[in-house]
Amino acid sequence: MNRFAWRVPPGPLLPLAVILCLGGWLRLTHLNAIPPGLWLDEALNGQDAVAVWQPGGEGFRMVYPEEYPREPLYITLLACAVRVLGPVPVTLRLVSALIGIAALVLVFGMARALAGPRVGLLAAAVLATLFWHVLFSRLVFRTNLLAPWMAAFVWTVVAWRRRPALWRAALAGVLIGGGFYTYLAWYFMALLWIPLVLWIASRDRAGAAPRPPTSTRLCLGLAALVALPLLVHYVRHPEDLMARAGQVSVTNLPPTAAAAEVFENAWEALGMFHLTGDHVAKQNLPWRPALDPVQGLFFLIGLALCARSLRSAGGLPRPHGAILLGWIAAGLLPTIFTITDSPNFLRTLVLTPAVATVTALGLAWAAERAAARTGRIAALSLLALALGYSTFQSHRTLHEWSRREDVYLAFQGDLADIARFAQTVPPEAPLYVPDFFGLFRSFQFQTIGLDNLYYYKDWSFLGPWPTDPRQAGLPPPPYRIVIATAANRAYEPLRALGGRDARFFARPGGAVWGAAVAFLESDLPDTATLRLLPPLPSF
Repeated sequence: MNRFAWRVPPGPLLPLAVILCLGGWLRLTHLNAIPPGLWLDEALNGQDAVAVWQPGGEGFRMVYPEEYPREPLYITLLACAVRVLGPVPVTLRLVSALIGIAALVLVFGMARALAGPRVGLLAAAVLATLFWHVLFSRLVFRTNLLAPWMAAFVWTVVAWRRRPALWRAALAGVLIGGGFYTYLAWYFMALLWIPLVLWIASRDRAGAAPRPPTSTRLCLGLAALVALPLLVHYVRHPEDLMARAGQVSVTNLPPTAAAAEVFENAWEALGMFHLTGDHVAKQNLPWRPALDPVQGLFFLIGLALCARSLRSAGGLPRPHGAILLGWIAAGLLPTIFTITDSPNFLRTLVLTPAVATVTALGLAWAAERAAARTGRIAALSLLALALGYSTFQSHRTLHEWSRREDVYLAFQGDLADIARFAQTVPPEAPLYVPDFFGLFRSFQFQTIGLDNLYYYKDWSFLGPWPTDPRQAGLPPPPYRIVIATAANRAYEPLRALGGRDARFFARPGGAVWGAAVAFLESDLPDTATLRLLPPLPSF
């Protein structure tokens, strides 16, 4: 796939820069509003990132032992970001967006090493416009780190095979060991990275590398050394090794049911590229396929080219087809062997570099044919139309997804609305919110550092100042602000007591679900009046 009748002057740097700008535009614009809130797991990751800087941590268990343990590398990156930029949702999302943009560079290098520079550029362009990858580059999940990590590993191994060097062996070992700190799906990817290391070892045994088999031993030794702290942790806390996997694995089912689940999941996973997609609101428009029609067409062509490459004219296999097909097969296993939400884009995000590269192979093949028949302009026009269509579809789908009411509810957009409002309240004015808000990790993270935020569960917050032990010694404020919701039925009593509407909160469909009601300190009801009010519902 390295021979083309068309050329892209003046080299890869300018086109790659354009691709990075395009990918950055899709991943960074409206980062504070798309998605409209903060998912539970995102908030947990944010709280762990904050906890990294607090004393009393417990290593890989993070700070919330009641939740399943989470791999620490992504959390560490979040921790560095919140240390510099502050613990706000846009900081967390910025980390994911930058990881997504970095993935474009790594996929370019990986695909270039596998199939040539033009396929490298096309793979980066496909990934830049792939809605599947664009959306997750805006979400705060550990899985975001695994796709570029795998691309970096494949790039390193292919380069190591072609140009043996000890530093490449060392880098491959660090990537293998470090992969265990990224995301649980790395264990499934062992079905790819173990054969790749054996591929190198076969070359070493043949004496093709300097000082054979030193490089392979160096790789494996460094992999073990890097993974050692996590291994020690699992020895000390064996319950953590399968904590999350034990919750979702098909091994929880009886053998017959497990086999049926695996078969059904495999069928749906194969269909997610062109037919069904992921139906979970936080990850996709319900049932939208992973690929748009143009990407889907060239992905099929690319798969055929990969299959054909397994045998060349001389009978020797070409590695890029086997690597990409093996990558896709291994990357589907995390959703095939789980019992919840299958097919699942989150668990299979590691596939995106391979999918982009396979699609790029199909695009390159079509462009080569177009150039041979009608010239270079036709080839470039074909590529521009295909990538332009995918860019338009990803942008449109992203905004359509973010405006859905089920997405707003899934990301607890109501809590995000209150948290944003809380940030605008002057610090001298107390803001009272229903006590059940404090049960949500999302609200906890988004209100970190707000000293004027208080939780209420009865009407005593309208009593004489101070109403909370934290207010002791503070002068009475000029006014108080109360959040009432449809759930706690506090709005009508607050208005009857003389409260003034400060703001209403509504869902994307227009339904009002809450309000901020303000009371001047001089207009507060007396204690006798408060005793006559009906009790607030408990949750």
